[in-house]
Amino acid sequence: MNVGGIVFLCIFFGIVGFLIFLAIWGSRKDKNKRQREVVKRKKDDNLSKVKHIELYLKLYFLIEDLEKRIKFFDPLTGIYSIGDINRNFSQAILEIKNSADLKDVFLFEERKDEFKPIVDELSSIRPTKWESESIFAVNIIKAKSQFIVKDPKNIEYVKIAKEWVKNKAKKE
Repeated sequence: MNVGGIVFLCIFFGIVGFLIFLAIWGSRKDKNKRQREVVKRKKDDNLSKVKHIELYLKLYFLIEDLEKRIKFFDPLTGIYSIGDINRNFSQAILEIKNSADLKDVFLFEERKDEFKPIVDELSSIRPTKWESESIFAVNIIKAKSQFIVKDPKNIEYVKIAKEWVKNKAKKE
C-alpha cells in the first residue's frame, strides 16, 4: 500500500469511528433525557394526585359548612346574611379556582377534564343555590370525597382541608 492509501484508510476509519462515537453518545444522552422525563412525570403525577385529593376535600368540607350555615340560618339573629354567605363562599371558590394547587392538578389532562367543569360550575352559581342548581357537581364532590375520607392514608389531607375551611369560616 502506498502512503495515499494508508492516509485514506486512516481518515476513513477515523470518520467511521467518530460517527460510531456520536451514535453511542447520542443514544445515551437520549436515554438519560427520557429517564429524567419519566422521573419528572412521576413527580408531577404525585403532586397532581395529592393536590387533587386536597381540592376535592376542600370543596367537600366547604359544601358541608355551607349546608350547615344554610340549615341553621336565622335572619332574626342578624349574625350574618345570605349575602354574606354567598360572598364568603364565592370568594373561597374563586380562591380555589385561582390557586396554584389547581394548576398542579391541571398538569394531567384527565384530572383537568374531571375537575375544571366542577369548579367552573360552582364558581358560576351562587353558593346558596349549589344544592338545587349544581346537583351533579355537588354529588360528584360528595361521592369522591367520602371515598377519600374513608381511606386512612388520607388523614393528613383531611386535616389540611378542614383547617382551610375553618380559616375561611373565621374570615366571616
